[in-house]
Amino acid sequence: MTVAEAAEEHQVDRATIMRIRTVAEEVALAALAAAEPEGLVGAQHPAHCSMR
Repeated sequence: MTVAEAAEEHQVDRATIMRIRTVAEEVALAALAAAEPEGLVGAQHPAHCSMR
């Protein structure tokens, strides 16, 4: 679903959908950071490594 489709379906501005997405991403990343074991904090997490 695109941002425009979501905005139309819920009868809100596209900026509202973008803000919801941004907040959801920030919350998810904060939860992930809080859930990492103590030994991985500050270490390079496999999900952050680039594939080459």
